[in-house]
Amino acid sequence: MVSLDRYGSQARRRFAVLAFVSLLVSVASSSHGQNAYVQVDSFGELGAGNGQFDFPYDVEIIGVQLYVADSNNNRVQVFDLGGQYLFQFGGTGFDDGQFRRNRGIASGPPAAAAIFCTDAKNDRIQKFDADGAHLATWGSIGDASDQFFRPRGIAVAADGTVVICDSDNQRMKLYNADLSLRGVFGGEGSGSGQFRSPFDVAVSPDGVIYVVDVFNTRVQMFDLQGNTLGEFGTPGQGPGQFLAAKAIAIDAAGNVFVADTGAPTLGFDRIQKFDAQGQWLGQFGEHGTGDGQMSFVTGLVCDTAGRVYVADSFNHRVTVWAPLAVPSGKTSMSAFRARFQN
Repeated sequence: MVSLDRYGSQARRRFAVLAFVSLLVSVASSSHGQNAYVQVDSFGELGAGNGQFDFPYDVEIIGVQLYVADSNNNRVQVFDLGGQYLFQFGGTGFDDGQFRRNRGIASGPPAAAAIFCTDAKNDRIQKFDADGAHLATWGSIGDASDQFFRPRGIAVAADGTVVICDSDNQRMKLYNADLSLRGVFGGEGSGSGQFRSPFDVAVSPDGVIYVVDVFNTRVQMFDLQGNTLGEFGTPGQGPGQFLAAKAIAIDAAGNVFVADTGAPTLGFDRIQKFDAQGQWLGQFGEHGTGDGQMSFVTGLVCDTAGRVYVADSFNHRVTVWAPLAVPSGKTSMSAFRARFQN
């Protein structure tokens, strides 16, 4: 396990080559070179041991720690940002602190440093402190206002509002910071404010909710009361289009990252970058198992340095991507090698 600050000379040369190849792909598919990204780290493999994964579903960051929803192992594993294993919590079961396919994971508000997990097959939400101590559980299976049916994505706004994808009920739910229910919105359909599998959610620094609406092949935007603000995306595989978007994250600048994927037989995966209004900026990654590739991405998170952490689910790993600024007038291999050796 390595981080960008720990590379030796051989690793730097390796990632310089990877950077050059990934840059060519990114620039070819992006209208702006400053939106090129390169994979700089990868950790994990299939298994149940420390640092191994079985379908890592989502990722979250608190400070300098990365939390991974290791879904089929029914646990959360915690790492430093360089991929070094630290500790874990959870376990299989129905009791408080246990999971049956934990899916989404989110933290907040910043001062509280709490972790929220969607416990999909238990049809409930659980809250933990940053050390993994259980704090609260709520929800049961059903379609009443206080119930869930296979919840997936979850996000926490700066004011403490908890936003949850009640996915198989085709709706979104809003909770106040004290976990009291604020509201429910959505319903099955293709109209504005309706959903066909709301899969993941993110909240911008200024309080805009972005929901991945999978089978409507779009991202919808709402305010913190659930009022519709707009949408972007159309069906397809071109720039700004979606085949089956599954994950979403927002960086500190308000840029929106959406993981677009398909069935493994389609061989299609990428991450697209948009501005806050949904204008396409670029894309990176492709389907596969090697460096610079991904397979069925279901979770994303951005750190304060602009790196994107990816739950590469079918590859049973987490990958890390960094923005690669393109030096003006420098496109040679030696120029990119020099960048990664400095």
